[in-house]
Amino acid sequence: MSSDMLRLLTTKQVAEMLNLNPKTISNARYTGIGIVIPFLKLGGGVIRYKEADVMSFLEASEVSNG
Repeated sequence: MSSDMLRLLTTKQVAEMLNLNPKTISNARYTGIGIVIPFLKLGGGVIRYKEADVMSFLEASEVSNG
């Protein structure tokens, strides 16, 4: 797999990356409150997240007390 390829993640994979329950990610997606990460809605109700968007969320959430 080329590093230029788009990597799509499931709700479960995103939850594992953030050490959260998948239901927390689903609820945030539905309400638009809390963990707001852009997502793709594919055919048949399939939801995917771009890995780059998840990483951007993590970087934006970083706090430095130094």
